[in-house]
Amino acid sequence: MRLSDWFQYSDKNQQPYNPTSNTLINVDRCWENQEGDFNSPDYRKEEWLIHSALVPVEKLDKAAREIISPDYLDFEVGWSFDDKFQFGDYSEYGDIQLYPLISSIKHPISKELTVELSREFLIYHALERKNQFQYYHPLDNILVCEAKTETRSFYDPTLPLLR
Repeated sequence: MRLSDWFQYSDKNQQPYNPTSNTLINVDRCWENQEGDFNSPDYRKEEWLIHSALVPVEKLDKAAREIISPDYLDFEVGWSFDDKFQFGDYSEYGDIQLYPLISSIKHPISKELTVELSREFLIYHALERKNQFQYYHPLDNILVCEAKTETRSFYDPTLPLLR
């Protein structure tokens, strides 16, 4: 891709950059694209992050205006600083109650990540889980969702840069 294409967002309608350009819509994903050698002048690295949440209908407009980053759509599981256990079943952004569309839980020992659709979403749409990752409509038998994990490199700014 040329630099002018990059500035003009020429790939904006392609997968994975457009979360709606496929039959399935990305609702929670983090991915990156890296081109060139880190020490070269034409090195380029881009990262994208999509998080989703269920929002009460009466708060949709407010949430769209006020929640400026997907980082705020995080549902923590574990102990908080004030010694309360968080189950990851809701979050608050000001007076907006947010509920997770998916749950991501890392096993405390194996560190294996489990990703599942929220129980409420599954019940509301009566989806059936046919295998480890896929959920189907019970009458039409069409694939509605996939909940799977991808591995990616992790940037740790505390690690020294070796040249």
